[in-house]
Amino acid sequence: MRTKIFQFSSTSAITSSAIIVITTIFTTIFTTILGTNTYAATPRPNATSAQASTIIFEPYFGVELQRQMLNFTKTTGNIFNRHSNQGNLFVGVAVHKNLKLEVGYTQSKKATRSVILGEDSIYLGNVLTSADLGIYKQTSQYRAAHFDLLPQIAITDNEKLKLYGIFSLCWQSIMLSTSQIEYFDRGDDIFKSTGAGTHETRLYPRGKKMSRSYGVGLDYQFSQNAGMRTNVLVTNNAKIGNFSYRDSGSSNTVLTAKLRHSAQFGIGVYAYLL
Repeated sequence: MRTKIFQFSSTSAITSSAIIVITTIFTTIFTTILGTNTYAATPRPNATSAQASTIIFEPYFGVELQRQMLNFTKTTGNIFNRHSNQGNLFVGVAVHKNLKLEVGYTQSKKATRSVILGEDSIYLGNVLTSADLGIYKQTSQYRAAHFDLLPQIAITDNEKLKLYGIFSLCWQSIMLSTSQIEYFDRGDDIFKSTGAGTHETRLYPRGKKMSRSYGVGLDYQFSQNAGMRTNVLVTNNAKIGNFSYRDSGSSNTVLTAKLRHSAQFGIGVYAYLL
């Protein structure tokens, strides 16, 4: 188990046309349910009682900074960086006083971590021996496209501060790689580089690539055309979080990793387009 590369990747082509179709469908549904009257972007902080049951169209865009936590099982081993910073770009439309529709794209920075593993260490479902003593380098990166329903309710009389929920469909791409970059030479009693030659194996996950996320947040509209928000979101990775492969090298070792769920905290700003 000298030099191995482990990579997990799932990708889904989310085109702009598909996003437009989805948004149009949901807007049509809520138009049918809640009414057929529309109005242009009126002063947002104080909606009248008549407007409360009226369909509106108020597009907006924004950006969030997020802190993510990936929860791996103990059998994976404490090798990957479980925390990372990421950004979320989003566009949406308020279709009702109490409902927004939103699409966005999230990507984290590449997070790198190096650890020393040796006898009895857990490494991707395997227990290492003294012969495996070395330095292992891990890299992880997260990407996702998402479609969200954001029901909201005002919690102040002027309606500037709102509590909202998040119900999201998420198409994820998670990259995890690991390789042994140094081994321990017992003769010289030092760590030495494994060299440039490595073997790479790719794995595509079992099950579905789409997952669901749920969350809650606070939205404060500090002006007629702009606001800020903060939220907490939990993603269920059960359908894409189990992955394994058999190393095609000489060891023929089965490596497994399991991701239970991920959580993220975000804070961002947005502005209306109309």
